[in-house]
Amino acid sequence: MASVVSRGSRWYVKYRDHRGKWVRRPTTARTKTEARRLADDVERRCERQRLGLEPIPDEAGGGTLGELAEWWLKTYSVELASHQRNTFTLGKHLLASSLAELRLVDVILAKQLEGGDPNYNEASISAMHPMNRLGRPEEIANGICFLLSDEASFVTGHVLNIDGGFQAK
Repeated sequence: MASVVSRGSRWYVKYRDHRGKWVRRPTTARTKTEARRLADDVERRCERQRLGLEPIPDEAGGGTLGELAEWWLKTYSVELASHQRNTFTLGKHLLASSLAELRLVDVILAKQLEGGDPNYNEASISAMHPMNRLGRPEEIANGICFLLSDEASFVTGHVLNIDGGFQAK
C-alpha cells in the first residue's frame, strides 16, 4: 500500500516499484489529496509492471522518440500502402524536429515524480478530465497509428482529439 508523507513544504510518495522494492520520491503535489492520488497511480502502474501487464521501463532510457518512430516505420509501416506517406510525414514533422532527440525516459511520469517540472501536477490535471486520469502513451499512439493506416485512407482534414473528453467537457 502506497503512502504519502510531508517533509517541510514537500510531499513524498512511498510505493513498491516494479521490482517490489520500496521507493520514496518527492512530488510536485501541493496537497495531501494530490499526493495520495499520485501515489495510487504510481503504485497501480508498478503493480501492473510486476504482473507483466505493462512493460518495465528501460533503465538506460529506452532510446529517443526519433528512434521509436524509425523503428515503427521499419517494423509496421513498411507493409502498409501508406508507407511512403508515413515516412515523409514523420521525417518532416518529427524526425527533423527537436522532439526526435527527447529520450523516452524523459517523457514519462518518472521525471515529474522527481520534481522535473514544478508546474506539473498529475493529480490536479487528472481531475480536470472527465475520465479522471491522464491518457496513456499507447492510447495516443493508437490514434496516430489509425491516422497513418490504410483504414484512414479516406480521412482528410480531420482533427482527432485524443484527450479523454477534456475538450468536450
